[in-house]
Amino acid sequence: MKKDKSTINVTSILKLLGVFFAILIGVFLVSMIYDKVSQRNAVELAELEQGIGSAGITSTGLAINPNSFTGDKTSGNTISFDIIQQNIDKINLTYELLGTDLASFETRVAPLSQSNSFTFPIPKDFIGQLKMTAFGYSNNRLIGQNVHIINIQAPTNLTLQSIRYEDPDVEISEQQSLRFKLLGTYSDGIERRINDIVASGYVIDDPAIIRRTGQDTVEGLSQQGETTLTATVGTLTATLNVFVKINQERLVQKCIVAAYQYQAKGKDINPEVWCADVTSAEEEECREVSLAAKLRGEIESVNVKESCKR
Repeated sequence: MKKDKSTINVTSILKLLGVFFAILIGVFLVSMIYDKVSQRNAVELAELEQGIGSAGITSTGLAINPNSFTGDKTSGNTISFDIIQQNIDKINLTYELLGTDLASFETRVAPLSQSNSFTFPIPKDFIGQLKMTAFGYSNNRLIGQNVHIINIQAPTNLTLQSIRYEDPDVEISEQQSLRFKLLGTYSDGIERRINDIVASGYVIDDPAIIRRTGQDTVEGLSQQGETTLTATVGTLTATLNVFVKINQERLVQKCIVAAYQYQAKGKDINPEVWCADVTSAEEEECREVSLAAKLRGEIESVNVKESCKR
């Protein structure tokens, strides 16, 4: 029995309509899923930026996701993390090992995903803070920046065997800063910089000569002399010998200022000659006081300079 052609045409049309509606539903579902993912990433980025912004760091359009880190944050290990972005076509990422001169960078260009994975191999001999800075560009214009810092520790299966200062004997001038490096040898035989893990375990023998101004810096004060900076980690100790010398140039300049002030009052004195051989803070102060006394008419003889010699 033959089927009516009109029946066949209706059946074909219905099948085509079914396929068409199935495609429409599929496209709709895919679009919904994509929108949900986009909204989730946008919300996540906004939340990250809000948290980062409250910490005083400018970030627009991208953020290093602090919740995305995998891998132990220990020396010699490799960490992985994500950078979320919006409307960015290039990411420049810099890595800085704080307290050292070591740094590196990498660039990622379009096409970029909303969430982009990065990895970084931590050097075996590094302990301290790793600073990561992400720069986001659009059409070669910087539109976003984000900073994230993590602490890198020694592997938990290692023990510290000994500590030492890289340079145990140093000399600085007053009001001059010195950057020192404290090193520790671990049970794997690798020596690592350990300034950051000592924290409060530093003792200055004479605080009138130097003071600590940071985890790895000391500053010479106005008193000339020698003192020590002792670091202690558990039962291990190391000693840094610091000699502070007078800043001769600063003393002379200070003396000359006072001498010119005296000369400006019409008094007969040559500042260069008066100050040429000053050798100590006490002598410079004595000469300055003497000039003030001469201005008041209390001292007549310029030979008073000789009485200031120490």
